[in-house]
This record gives sequence, C-alpha cells and structure tokens, in this order.
Amino acid sequence: MFLLLILLLPLQLTVAPLDQAYNRVGYTQRGEASYYAEQFHGRKTANGERFDMNELTAAHPRIRFHTLLRVTNTRNNKSVIVRINDRGPYVGNRIIDLSKAAAAKIDMLRSGVAPVLLEVIYVETGPVTERERKANEERIRKQEEKGIRTRPPAKKEPAEDEEIKRRSVLERIRRLLGKQEKAPENQQESNTTQPEEPKPEPQPQTQPKPKPEPKREQKPPVQENKETPAGKPVDVETFAGINTYKLDGTIIYPNGYGVQVGSYNKLETAIQIGRNVEQTRLADVCIQTGWSGSTRIFRVITGEGTPEQARELAAKLKAKGFNGFIKQHY
Repeated sequence: MFLLLILLLPLQLTVAPLDQAYNRVGYTQRGEASYYAEQFHGRKTANGERFDMNELTAAHPRIRFHTLLRVTNTRNNKSVIVRINDRGPYVGNRIIDLSKAAAAKIDMLRSGVAPVLLEVIYVETGPVTERERKANEERIRKQEEKGIRTRPPAKKEPAEDEEIKRRSVLERIRRLLGKQEKAPENQQESNTTQPEEPKPEPQPQTQPKPKPEPKREQKPPVQENKETPAGKPVDVETFAGINTYKLDGTIIYPNGYGVQVGSYNKLETAIQIGRNVEQTRLADVCIQTGWSGSTRIFRVITGEGTPEQARELAAKLKAKGFNGFIKQHY
C-alpha cells in the first residue's frame, strides 16, 4: 500500500492548478475559519491590493485569486460570498481567514473562530478586465441574495466559441500594440469586388489662393515608454496589474512549477534578464508582478510543469550561468 502511494504521488503533481479540485466550481472544504481586521487594515495583500476589513474578501492558502466562495457558518447556517485576494491562514487547522465584514455576516466576531463549509462558486479561467470582474462579482452576489445557486454557463457551439476566442485575442493584441484590427477577409473581398462609380471630371474653376497657415511651434514628442538595453520599448502600463505576463506584455496563466532566476524592482531590468534566459532556448520565460512591502517587484520565471521537471530545468540553467530556485506559478 505504501509503495502504491509513492507511485501515485508524481501523477498527482502533474495535474495543472486550474485542473485541481480546489480550483473547480463546486469544490467544498470543511474546517475552521478565523478573521483579521484593524491590525492589517490598509496593508498590501498577496495579490497587491490594499486590505480593506470592510470589504467581503478572504485569504486562502492555495485557491486561485479572485475566486468567489460561499462560506457558511455551520453553527448557525449563515452564509457570505467572499473573494480570495490574500494567502493564509497558516495556523492550526484553519482553512480560511475572513475580513471583519465577512466575519460579521456569519456572526463569528464574538467567537473569533468558527466551523465553516467552503464552496467554490466562481473561478476566473482567463484574463478579464477589472470592470468585468466587478460586474461578475455583483451579478453572483445578487443571485445569491435571491437564493439562486450559480451554475456554469451553458456550453457554446464550437464554431461560435472559437470565433469569440479569436476576436478576444485580436482585441487584446490591438490594445497592447496600439494597432487597429484588420477587417475580415470576406469583408475585404466584398469591398474589392464592387466596381467604383466613375467620378465626373471637375470643371476648371478659378479658386482664390489659400492663405498661408501660421507656423506652429513643434514640440518634441513625449516618450512614455522606456527602453531596455536591447533597444526594444517596454510599456510599463502593460505590466501594471498583478498577473503573469509574457515578455511582450500578454497575460498568461502558466501551470505547475517553474524556476525563478531573479526578482527586480525595475521592469526594464527584468525584461532584459528574461531575454537573456530566453536565448538558452530551454523553456518559455515570463514576468510575474507583485509587491515586496511597498516596493513593486518583477520576478523572472521560466518553465512550467512538475517539481521534478522544474529541478531538471534549474540544473540546466545553472550550467548556462543562471542560478534559480523552484517556484509554484499559482
């Protein structure tokens, strides 16, 4: 039996974080809940937000950030919907740390600790804007108040789903690069097949000479983007969120474990180191943003997979001159 558990352990580690049970809608967990309040009010949370004890948020050791949970006090059957934006608790058998407002909703301020049932009711599976995130949270809270349990959206037809994904990717690329999306091919063809109507030749007319426009003083353009030592521009605003990005600024969701080769307080330095690591052609490189106290940091991480794969990658990177350590992406 012991040998069977040893053989099964590597198979469990290969499961991607989004496929883990605790990152699926419907996952439940039982244990004790605590809460934190004035002592931490205004401090940075693990995802970079400011902790507000009056908001309905919570800390969990591993559930994905921005996941919505239904937390029920099993002593009185009172429930509250919270959003995960912090990590913890790491004391005893406690499974969640609620904000003061959330703790008040389920009447556990006096006891401080209460037995609870957690249920995952919403998980972000891709990049969303802050406006979309707040709209989803408000919609789900309203449904909960009406006693309607949330369900996963109905599956769309494959063709429609692929078209939505394609348009979403093109829109994100357009926003990142500041370019307009090209018209679809069928629209271009329809434009080219329509014959142009002949325009009448203009009659010669004597027009008054235009007045010379006053010369305007030209100001040098303001350069908002910084440049890395490689000479390629880096848009700092693109990396403004608390996410994981490709070197070009595209938000990604890597799985499992990677190797962190450095942490920097300047984005251009992190990008340059990332490009140097990328030249080894050992694995893809990403930038994970976060906070260290009040300092903005940019972590350079490469690779994704199991802990064993991450250890092998770390050894190969060391042979190339890059020291690093294993780090879980989420």
